[in-house]
Amino acid sequence: MKNNLFKTLLGTSFIFLVFIFYSCGKNYVVEPTVNSGFLLEAKSYITSLSNSEKSLLNLPFSQLSENSVLRKFARISKLEGSAKWEKAKDYYRNGTNYSIIPVDEHLYHPNSSAIESSRYLLFSKKDGHKIQMNIIEIYRNENTSLGTNVETTVRTSAENRLFNEQKNIPGLSASVIFYNCYYFNIGSYSFNNGSLENVNIVCKNTYKKLSTNGESKTFSGNVISPNNNGPIA
Repeated sequence: MKNNLFKTLLGTSFIFLVFIFYSCGKNYVVEPTVNSGFLLEAKSYITSLSNSEKSLLNLPFSQLSENSVLRKFARISKLEGSAKWEKAKDYYRNGTNYSIIPVDEHLYHPNSSAIESSRYLLFSKKDGHKIQMNIIEIYRNENTSLGTNVETTVRTSAENRLFNEQKNIPGLSASVIFYNCYYFNIGSYSFNNGSLENVNIVCKNTYKKLSTNGESKTFSGNVISPNNNGPIA
């Protein structure tokens, strides 16, 4: 009887210690919730960006050229209005809050049915730092699919960016592009049958067939080329 009681107490103590160990580990991740405080901060931040963008667009051409990249990349107000805030997912890891909000969960381009893409907003904030916003665009490769769990793909892509990781996504063949809050390309990579590959991907407003050439890619349909001439509208 005493031996059974001792074994029970020992087992319970072991489970408790394991729980404490993982809870205190530096890679502890809070599973998706809705952090209303952080979400309000994210909404306020994108509204301020949108207001600044509107002010720029109202400037006369004598002050801001008609062909200025600031006009060309003016999409923040549209993103703000299209963001699905009710589907926001919040996470916390290694001192960083980050929230992922869908904009276009599945988008088929009208001028090129072979192109399927997805667009999300990523808000992040390290402890003691200012909030940041990025845009994530994911384009499936030709004759493939983004799959049914795009949210997991976006989260993995976001964490690869935020924490300098290179996690693979089994079975996925797609290209991922990151933009800053002004919609300028700040990084990219692709997945080839699940394996992450570092490639230089930028956008151009043309509809051409997807091709691969060495370590750079040209994407079709308002998507990718050697020059950064514009993301999806």
